Amino acid sequence: MKRALITLSTLASIAILPDTAWACDGRCWGGYPSGGGYNYHRGGGGGGFGAGALLGGVIGVIGGVIASQAQSQAQAQPRPEPYPSRIRTTRKSEPEKKKPVRAVVATEPPKIKVSRASPPVTPPKPPIAPAQLPPSPPPVAAGDENRFVPDEILFEVRNSISASTVDEIARQNRLTRISSQRLELAGSTLYRYRVTDGRPVPVVVQALEQDARIAATQPNFVYRLAESPTPNSLSGTQYAALQMRLSEAHRVSTGLGISVAVIDSGIDSTNPELAGSIADAFDAIDGAARPHKHGTAVAGIIGSHARLMGVAPGVKLLAIRAFASGGGRIGADGTTDHIVRSIEWAHQRGARVVNMSFTGPRDPLLSRELRAGKEKGIVFVAAAGNEGPNPAAADDSVIAVTASDATDKLYPAANRGPHVCLAAPGVEVMVPGPSGMYEFSSGTSMAAAHVSGAIALLLQSRPGLSPTAVRTVLLNRARHLSTETGSDGDCGIGVVDALALVTEPSEKQGPEVAGSTALAHGGEQSTVGIGRSASPSTSQPDQTKD
Repeated sequence: MKRALITLSTLASIAILPDTAWACDGRCWGGYPSGGGYNYHRGGGGGGFGAGALLGGVIGVIGGVIASQAQSQAQAQPRPEPYPSRIRTTRKSEPEKKKPVRAVVATEPPKIKVSRASPPVTPPKPPIAPAQLPPSPPPVAAGDENRFVPDEILFEVRNSISASTVDEIARQNRLTRISSQRLELAGSTLYRYRVTDGRPVPVVVQALEQDARIAATQPNFVYRLAESPTPNSLSGTQYAALQMRLSEAHRVSTGLGISVAVIDSGIDSTNPELAGSIADAFDAIDGAARPHKHGTAVAGIIGSHARLMGVAPGVKLLAIRAFASGGGRIGADGTTDHIVRSIEWAHQRGARVVNMSFTGPRDPLLSRELRAGKEKGIVFVAAAGNEGPNPAAADDSVIAVTASDATDKLYPAANRGPHVCLAAPGVEVMVPGPSGMYEFSSGTSMAAAHVSGAIALLLQSRPGLSPTAVRTVLLNRARHLSTETGSDGDCGIGVVDALALVTEPSEKQGPEVAGSTALAHGGEQSTVGIGRSASPSTSQPDQTKD
């Protein structure tokens, strides 16, 4: 285009030359002097100037138009340079710079800003597909899931299942048999197996529950003796004998001939306080053991008859060892299997009272065994417990007992609840120990033993009383503590009175007391909680069934 413009400009310049240039006679300026000036030769070239001017003008116009168009095109579309690196661009035409993008995992939780004053907030976890979740173990004991032997399982089968089928069930579930026990009270056979491959007990329980041949299954729960340490003090010299009026009660009854089973840690049969009182013994643990102080103390409270005054010195004691002396280790204490087998043995030996001075979780198998034993006429007495909730004492088939001291104040460490309506001496009580020793002990275990002995006194006087009637008589004739009530107000707490139990054998119909659902059983009603004197002559009448 540039070359075309130069050519057109040259042509225009030539076109506008004067006609003299076209008719020059060879002189530089195309003229010669004539007289006083120059003479121009006009001849045939005289019209050359006008034609040249016209042609130059036309060519100039055309060139101007072409130049104008070329300039417009140049402004609209700038021609690219052969070296792009030298191009200067404005911000509008500058290519957009892309920011580097950091790879982000799709499941990364959002960041949460937390102020220093507020507690740290845990970022939400990414959702997990349901198929990836492991099976959740079934609840084995409400609020106390870890109190069982870690590698043992208990189960019962339906009545139509043969022994060979039981072995097949064990093989399918990779279990090794430890023992089996016929439960006459429950009407079934209890199988105890060991989990040998390290699976958690709740997982095995869940697997067995899916088998239609299994009637019931559960862990082998662990129980502990309800004992508290006692300071070395002589301030508690047998105040229990005075509070319960044992000397006066023994003129009427000593518990003669009544069998009382003590499910505990074993009893030192060589202790002079218990000489001749132990009718039989059973070891549910099956191992060599030294005499233990807890079982000896409980048995001594019930049946001592040498230097100490037992509550029922005439009883026949059934000494049962269901707790090892290791204490505190899972598996070294008593278990469901030990206790259930102990109850079966006590039933076969004719026990009328079973003392359970231990604590443990809610246990379906033990609960069924207790209910069956109660229907057979056995009275179960349980310690309320000193170390947190004791569901075993809250069972409907037992009489729960808390501890009181020499001033009728309740033991601060003892459990409370609507099922605890009876108290007995249990703080700094003088008890016999192994090897003829004596010591002071505290806890609801000691209180339960006092009540078991008092029931033996009552049953000697009235052997036909049912367990429900025994409970009602105990509560009605307890010495009421006006300043102490149950945790929900359903019952007042009374201290057991041995003399009141044995001096009023004939019962009269008592007034109905509404609202005492915790004490009413089988249409019988307790009057504990009504203020009255401790004197036998002013005790409230009982409503019982013999």
